[in-house]
Amino acid sequence: RLRTVTGVQTCALPICATQSFSVIVLDTQPDFLLNLGTTQLLSGASGSLPLALRSGAALTNIHWVVAVQSDRLTNLALQALAPEVVSADFVALGSNRFDARFRSRPDATLQGDLVLAQLAFDTVSNGPSSVARLTGELLTGARASSAVPLNGNAARGRVFLISREPILDGTITNNRQMALDLYGLPGKRYALQRRLGVGPTNAWSLVEVVAPTNLKTTLPPLPATAPAEFFR
Repeated sequence: RLRTVTGVQTCALPICATQSFSVIVLDTQPDFLLNLGTTQLLSGASGSLPLALRSGAALTNIHWVVAVQSDRLTNLALQALAPEVVSADFVALGSNRFDARFRSRPDATLQGDLVLAQLAFDTVSNGPSSVARLTGELLTGARASSAVPLNGNAARGRVFLISREPILDGTITNNRQMALDLYGLPGKRYALQRRLGVGPTNAWSLVEVVAPTNLKTTLPPLPATAPAEFFR
């Protein structure tokens, strides 16, 4: 985007001068967002991820290319289309990549916050616990009012597939807290351990024993006190 600012006046009495200059502002913000979210299920079960759209523009068409970084998800398909969607295509491109296209009804647009569809899938039952990641490689949209395409941002999606092994997922919050989620089998007992560094004097210590009642257990946040910490 190019913005021209004129009429900027500077004075050093008794002389004043008016200057004109151009300011170039790069548009680095996406025009709309598509969020997949995260889900968890037992290996071998069927599930889905919601394709959640957030758009201030009145879109009539959306084109999305997604890569599935796992061989544990099978039979991917779009289900439960939003009322604003008149049709949707979902085509396999090979190498676990898929091409999806959404078209709005003639009397509606794809705008605001809405779930375009559910991305349904089956899972392979054999194999250890793992995380299947879905990454958007392309996301564009079209409006009836303009021939210029809009660029979107597709957030990554994750599917936690739970078998015998537990999975520990963690992030650092803005206030230096370690936020941990434990993915495991209900009815089992898991020992959470912590290690402050990798030196010979840094031994593993028990934080707590967790007995989950669901596949996902959000643990109480822990203060991040050391430059490098490890959990298992």
